[in-house]
Amino acid sequence: MDVKSNDAIVVKVQIGHQNVRRVMIDNGSSADILHLAVYEQLGLDSEDLEIFHTILKRFGGMEIRYVGLVKLLVKIEKDPYYTATLLDFMVVDLPY
Repeated sequence: MDVKSNDAIVVKVQIGHQNVRRVMIDNGSSADILHLAVYEQLGLDSEDLEIFHTILKRFGGMEIRYVGLVKLLVKIEKDPYYTATLLDFMVVDLPY
């Protein structure tokens, strides 16, 4: 079966208790990343964030501040189906 397509995947996504309009789905990724600005916009409680003081390096050598780890319920829906799972997100502070 040939599944190559340029069609967009359109699904409803809820992180925590907030609906999220745009997400990047990367089924080959080994990490779930959440920008600190998005974490704050979602109104998530800072007490739920397990703090880490470390620096990550990207392939280009740029340093990224790793703020911490948070466990969030993620619900993905495409009527009439949905799935919900608890995911560990790495919260990072990016300059953009």
